[in-house]
Amino acid sequence: MKNAALMHHERSDGSGYPAKLKGNQIDPYARMVAIADVYDAMTAARCYRGPLCPFCVIEMFETEGFQKYDVSILLPFLENVVNSCLQNRCLLNDGRKVTIIYINKEKLSRPVVQYGEEYINLADQPDLKIEKLL
Repeated sequence: MKNAALMHHERSDGSGYPAKLKGNQIDPYARMVAIADVYDAMTAARCYRGPLCPFCVIEMFETEGFQKYDVSILLPFLENVVNSCLQNRCLLNDGRKVTIIYINKEKLSRPVVQYGEEYINLADQPDLKIEKLL
């Protein structure tokens, strides 16, 4: 527990603090806490900004997280988050209200959504993204 509290700001690539530890130098529980802590911080409302959409946070993890976090912990965490969103209604950045119907395992932040009778694979639509869960 002490190591998790001390090391949860460390990053696998050595960019964290307080000791700039890398990879396996970081306690396994601290690696878990780090991911949960960042996800929680980004999806929670702050006095200076509203909460970020889980899919925006997942996209950030996909963009830079594979270098900074333990992938063997990060991927199952993200998969559980997106799987909990299946069948949820959400708002796309173009204003359409859609339902998440399928998770793309190769691009977790870009699921397949349904709009009426139309199916939209967000992995094939770089202009579209989920703005918020409804």
